[in-house]
Amino acid sequence: MTGQRHKFSCASCGKPFTYWVVDGNSHPKPKCYFCGKDFYPNGEPPKEEAAAAAPAVVGAPAVVGAPAVVGAPAAAPEKPA
Repeated sequence: MTGQRHKFSCASCGKPFTYWVVDGNSHPKPKCYFCGKDFYPNGEPPKEEAAAAAPAVVGAPAVVGAPAVVGAPAAAPEKPA
């Protein structure tokens, strides 16, 4: 992974810290080591760039390789009296 360390000052607490930024990332979102807040030091990324960075998958199964449930669920077994 190519990139460089950059020095940032937290927007909440004001403390300086370093953060690794990958080459080509014009809008990094560092997390402050001291207070834990995320922020965009270069401003919010454009909406199309944010959407391309995290594509949403609608209707994907929760577990990969899990069988899909089709039809009515199986009835619970009866307990002997």
